[in-house]
Amino acid sequence: MLAGLIAKACQAGLEGKFHDAIAHYIRAVHLDDRDPEVLHSAGVALAQTNKFPEAVRLLSGALEFGKNHHAVWEDLGMAFLGMRKDGQPMLGNAERCFANVVKRDPKRVTGWVHFGTMAYAAGEPSLGEQRFNRALAIGTR
Repeated sequence: MLAGLIAKACQAGLEGKFHDAIAHYIRAVHLDDRDPEVLHSAGVALAQTNKFPEAVRLLSGALEFGKNHHAVWEDLGMAFLGMRKDGQPMLGNAERCFANVVKRDPKRVTGWVHFGTMAYAAGEPSLGEQRFNRALAIGTR
């Protein structure tokens, strides 16, 4: 049953039917709310439809239940960028997520790009440049 729901959710996502994908993922989460793969996939689908608080909750659950992986951290960081607190993106939370991305996978180019962007957003252009240079060095090997 769970595998069938995941397959339907994936197919709906590939077809761009994110609301259908979310419905399948939510049913899957109800069947197993501790499966980190299900939580991760559902969180990504929610973020793609701008449901950032729900996405953050599920992506955090994926980390809590064992998927301490750079991809989850990166997706969580992007969800925090989409969330707003007092009208502003949650840059501090996002930066901590991107720091975890490059800690877990120091060769992840997108992790360094996002991490560099956070430095620029925080008013630290030289640090941002260093991080972008790390991404460039990795990408040209």
